[in-house]
Amino acid sequence: MSRQAALSTILELVKSHSMSRSMPQKIMGTLLGGLLPRCADRSLAVQQTALDTIYRLLTIQLSDQGLSLEQQEEAIGVLKTRHHETLNSDSQCLQVAGVVSKSVPHDQLDTLLLMAFDNLADQHQSCANMAAQVVETILTNHHQELQDKVSEMIDVLGVHFLFIPYQEVKRRVLRIITILTSHSSTAAVSHQLTCHIPGEEFKDVRRAACEDTDCAVSTLKHLVNSLQRKSCPISGNMYSTITSLVAIVGVYDIITQPEMEVVSTLFPLIFKGLLISLTSYVNFSLDPSEERFHS
Repeated sequence: MSRQAALSTILELVKSHSMSRSMPQKIMGTLLGGLLPRCADRSLAVQQTALDTIYRLLTIQLSDQGLSLEQQEEAIGVLKTRHHETLNSDSQCLQVAGVVSKSVPHDQLDTLLLMAFDNLADQHQSCANMAAQVVETILTNHHQELQDKVSEMIDVLGVHFLFIPYQEVKRRVLRIITILTSHSSTAAVSHQLTCHIPGEEFKDVRRAACEDTDCAVSTLKHLVNSLQRKSCPISGNMYSTITSLVAIVGVYDIITQPEMEVVSTLFPLIFKGLLISLTSYVNFSLDPSEERFHS
């Protein structure tokens, strides 16, 4: 099996580094991000090899941090236990993801996430699901350290989302985007407005905000506030309305959700934003290239 052969090779390389107690720190996130999804592989041998490799990698990392053997056992000992079991439940996978999330160097979080993103469309659904759990766990535990990466991560997730064949994994990715939006709604909304894609591609992403009321309210406020800004002139009296259109579609996608009862309290703000946006275009000529968005 090619997966087993590849992992066995990585394991042997890590073992050689374990002997010298050295490992290039800059590749730690890449290795962990590629290994974690394989912990849920349908092959028990692949699972065990992946867990063994992760355990050895983290042992090197914790040793470099000066932790004693007892402290290391307390931090990652569960991985040794899981090595002899099959990870066939969400709780077991979540436990492994949590252990790694607490032990990985902070400067390796972004590379670990990028590798996990690549596995969201893995041919094996269990591995794709594990990748999503890893991403969700890390973003939940380290959202403050990753604040400046929100726009980039939403962009990458939006691309991968289109190629995920499994509905369960898609639902997890939408929940991940909700987490990102709830922790940094300004960056998330700014990204939506600059994407200039008001069609079906991001409808699910916008509606994902409704899963969390606070997130939905914050998103709505940012979208409405963007409607009150003056549009960018293109030439003469011709103005671009694309950003406003994206914001209006975003507002519509959220307020039309049945669970959004809180919208009634925001009606004055939403009405004001839409009215200002409408009146600001009186006697303006629209950019002909944007006509497709007005149909």
